[in-house]
Amino acid sequence: MYRTISIKIKPTEEQHQLLLATMQAFTSCYNSCLDYGWNNKTTSKRKIHQATYYPLRQRTNLPADLVIQARQKASETLKSLYQRKKRGKKISKPVSRLCSVRYNYKSSKINFTDAIVSLSTLRGRLKIPIKVSAFHQQFSSGKYCSADLVYRQGKWYLNLVLEFPTPQLKSATDCLGLDLGVSRLAVTSEPKFYRSKHLHSLVARHQHLRSDLQSQRSKSARKKLKQISGYWQRLQRNVNHHISRQIVDSCPRDLPLPWRT
Repeated sequence: MYRTISIKIKPTEEQHQLLLATMQAFTSCYNSCLDYGWNNKTTSKRKIHQATYYPLRQRTNLPADLVIQARQKASETLKSLYQRKKRGKKISKPVSRLCSVRYNYKSSKINFTDAIVSLSTLRGRLKIPIKVSAFHQQFSSGKYCSADLVYRQGKWYLNLVLEFPTPQLKSATDCLGLDLGVSRLAVTSEPKFYRSKHLHSLVARHQHLRSDLQSQRSKSARKKLKQISGYWQRLQRNVNHHISRQIVDSCPRDLPLPWRT
């Protein structure tokens, strides 16, 4: 059983610049693999690897394993696009400006006890402090599998994939009915109502502010738009998380903390 958790890393300024250069080189490899696959109408990892591996190694000086991970990621992107095409949706050639760097257990190590992560870069390994909270500590017993290095709004994060033994589930004796809606986000069979009136008012206010700023077209308006970008998505995700958390907590269960959803 796998669990993905996000953890913040705290590089120095020198480490930050090296991580950014590594991410740019990884993005270049990723885009080159996408170009080859798209232009030659193939998603085959073997074909893309044979055509791009050595040229990319010479051009970017990226560690071998990261070049392979960039190819792997590009192949998965192309497969996803062609699946969309089969469903009748329009697709276009993808290009990434700065994509997350995928690491595996060979190119990275994590130590929860010492709060240190080791990552491969253009100039060898970097040991970077990580911010380990009590929440993260409960997952420290998991087997480290892989991680995605993400750079977002000037901050660095690692999305860690950890493997745990699959717990033995008990037979359910009770069940809970759940209905999802618009005026009420959720209604359970207990019955309990989870209303969304407050959410709708916040969305309306946000949309009004956004349209007002877009009409101004000033430098300060653009700055404010950048600050509130993604507000609605974050708000909706937060509300959905809290409601789903309340529903799950209302049900009896015997599973330990790492398995809570």
